Formats: sequence, structure tokens, C-alpha cells
Amino acid sequence: MTMPTVHVDVPYEPHPDLRRQLFEDLGTVPEIVASSRSVEDLPAYVLISTFLGQFVTALAGQFGADAAGRLGRALGRLRTGGGEPGREIRISCASSGVIAVLTERAALDDRAMRELLGLDFTAFRRGTELHWDADARRWRTSRR
Repeated sequence: MTMPTVHVDVPYEPHPDLRRQLFEDLGTVPEIVASSRSVEDLPAYVLISTFLGQFVTALAGQFGADAAGRLGRALGRLRTGGGEPGREIRISCASSGVIAVLTERAALDDRAMRELLGLDFTAFRRGTELHWDADARRWRTSRR
């Protein structure tokens, strides 16, 4: 399966090697855009847009058991970019409108990454947000 396009909107100037590093982690060359808005308008999070179902299927098919680790490593690079560690990441599904919200705790949790890769994003209603519940060790839903 071909990896779908991955669009990454970051509220900082990305490191020159970020695109190459994410390719090594994910097996696809992401489109990385540094937000050009004023500092007051910048979101406090990184936004990743892709067709999530296709993305996770392709990632798992390409990297097998190492897919969750690779995703976690890529998210770590994005989360700590621009010199501000701990930035929240939102992964938006272009087809279903589902958004996975990854706090620092979720992005560092191997189980959260494995569970995220195993979700059926078509099973959720448009506009659903997924949040990692570390105590219950599962993704929970909320509506925007």
C-alpha cells in the first residue's frame, strides 16, 4: 500500500533535517509548513493531517512491530521542535474528521502508539476527538 500524503503544520521554524528524519521514521516524505501567522495567533500544537486509516495501515505494513516505535519517535521530533518541549500534537483524519489529541504523556507512551495504530477511524462520528486516558490505558472519545 502506498503511504498517503502527510501534511504537518508546525508553529515554529522546522530544523533543516526534520523532513529527512521524518522520512526515516515514517517511510514517507511529509509536507512540512511553518505557520506564518503572528506569534499571538500561533497554535500551541503541531497539526498533522492525513488519511489516518490508510496511513496507519501503510505504516504497519511497512514496519510491522516497529511501527508504533517509529510513530512515537516521529511525534517526539515534532513535539520538541522549535525549542519548546511538551507541545501537544493533533493528528487529523482528512476523510473522517476524527482528531487524535496527543499530549506529551500520550506521545511518550508506547501502548498509546500501538493502540492508536489499531483504531478503526471510520467507526467514529465526524468531529470526534480521541484522547489517551493513561489511567485506563485506552483512547477515549469526546465531541468538539
